[in-house]
Amino acid sequence: MSGLITYEEALARLTADIAPLDAETVALTEACGRTLAEPVVATRAQPPEALSAMDGYAVRSDDVAAPGARLSVIGEAPAGGVFEDAVGAGEAVRIFTGAPVPRGADRVVMQENVVREDDAAVIGEAQTGPSFVRPAGLDFAAGERLLEPGRRLSAIDIGVAAAANYGVLPVHRRPRIAIFATGDELVEPGEAKSDRDIVNSAAYAVSALVTSWGGAPEVRGVLPDDLDATVEALGAAAAEADVLLTIGGASVGEHDLVKPAAARIGAAFRFEKVAVKPGKPVWHGRVPEGPLLLGLPGNPASAIACALLFLHPLIGALLGGDATGPEFRAARLSVDLPANGDRESFLRGRAFLQDGALSVCADDRQDSSLLTPFAAANALIRRAPDAPAAKAGAPIDVLMFGPTD
Repeated sequence: MSGLITYEEALARLTADIAPLDAETVALTEACGRTLAEPVVATRAQPPEALSAMDGYAVRSDDVAAPGARLSVIGEAPAGGVFEDAVGAGEAVRIFTGAPVPRGADRVVMQENVVREDDAAVIGEAQTGPSFVRPAGLDFAAGERLLEPGRRLSAIDIGVAAAANYGVLPVHRRPRIAIFATGDELVEPGEAKSDRDIVNSAAYAVSALVTSWGGAPEVRGVLPDDLDATVEALGAAAAEADVLLTIGGASVGEHDLVKPAAARIGAAFRFEKVAVKPGKPVWHGRVPEGPLLLGLPGNPASAIACALLFLHPLIGALLGGDATGPEFRAARLSVDLPANGDRESFLRGRAFLQDGALSVCADDRQDSSLLTPFAAANALIRRAPDAPAAKAGAPIDVLMFGPTD
């Protein structure tokens, strides 16, 4: 299990045998950003009956097919109200936007095209264009599947569910992610006292990513360089979390204690090294009948890149979404790239639209300890192992994690 495996193999092992988390029911006001656990099936048609799309007069098309129609106004259909009688030949009903179209009528003439003379509606021109009637079921029919399980609910999705008469929605519980940084050299943000202190930045960046992906993160501080203390901290979190996420402490030095501690709490390892750059020390395991474990590299940029590559699909699997891994998009290089090494590489870069197509430029600063290149980037550029040098204009795959300009 200690040998290097490919990124694709690591993804397969990472998401294997993961059952989506249990569902819970939440109010519509709490559902945006949550992941749907069951389909939303329309309980009614929308609109439930034919409605007027304009303020005007509900008429029979045959009565206004020729110019000069003069119709008798027999009543009114306000929005929220109903005109109970039928519209007969030579008759019209004053109607307002959103009101049900009376029986017998199949057209609404806009009020701008009507001259009202007491109880008569005079329509000078023949009406042969749009009917301005929204038929029943125009938006959706009763019984139609509107939203599928695994969908991350947007504001518009909430509106669709509301229109389908859902007051609450079944969503997957947010995965609880316990996040640990490692190493006596780290201090918490705001607590650095000297230039030698290293601030724990990666845990907070990853925590924010977890929130944006629909998880419930908890930053549990820094694990000391002490095996017993690390075992105790991981064991306590294992009783509460769905995922134990560690940052750093996974190499082969004498102070790299995370994997021995994980073994002490019963974790079985599924992989311990991945042939990617950055991210070779990434590891994954599981405590039987307990949480998943994922270890990320300690350098901040490496931790963030590996969170995008490994943690995001893991959370997606727990939420019942697509567990096949990140979606890479086709782009073209805007600058030359040198030949790649023997590991699959993911370079920070800036993707942008140029002449209607996606282009990408790799940042010159790829050191795994640097955060500012990530702040300037919106994409990871994927390079195959031993890829030859590539010229500007060559096709390349990118993983977008931010908007284009």
